[in-house]
Amino acid sequence: MREIYLLRHEEVVKKYRNRYYGHLDVALSVRGKVRALNTAKKLNAVKFDAIYCSDLSRARFMLNGLKQKNEAILTKEIREMSWGVHEGLSHDDLKKLGFKYENFEQWLSLFDGENLDDFKNRVLKFFANLKNKNEKRILLISHSGVIRTILAHLNSTTIEEEFLKELPYGSITKLKID
Repeated sequence: MREIYLLRHEEVVKKYRNRYYGHLDVALSVRGKVRALNTAKKLNAVKFDAIYCSDLSRARFMLNGLKQKNEAILTKEIREMSWGVHEGLSHDDLKKLGFKYENFEQWLSLFDGENLDDFKNRVLKFFANLKNKNEKRILLISHSGVIRTILAHLNSTTIEEEFLKELPYGSITKLKID
């Protein structure tokens, strides 16, 4: 039995909350940093064979306080989806630019960044490679969209359905995979 822990980064600075910040290197809030350190203390009770982390600073900060024998492997493969020139904008900002929401996938297609299929393929390719490794207990530190993509794949749901479920900052989702 293999265990994979999916850890979402903590709360970001107020300026970027409820915005599409994707590949922007957004910092954690003070509260987010404190919570990240508390999460690290809890995770230190678990011995991980491997730790994979998005290379963006909001995910990397989650490594602070972790006392594990293995160094984290930083990777761009588990970054959030890129929103292109629209990164940093809110839903209301986009509506002012003429974006009109009809449905989830249509909305995502309006951005000039990474398209949804490329994003899903990137994340699921990484996850498939992860499952093929011999590591028994893995920590993956990433972002909401990445985690929801993995969960949609495992649950045979859509990413939209996974976005309707709560996934708070700093949440840990533990997977058991045969």
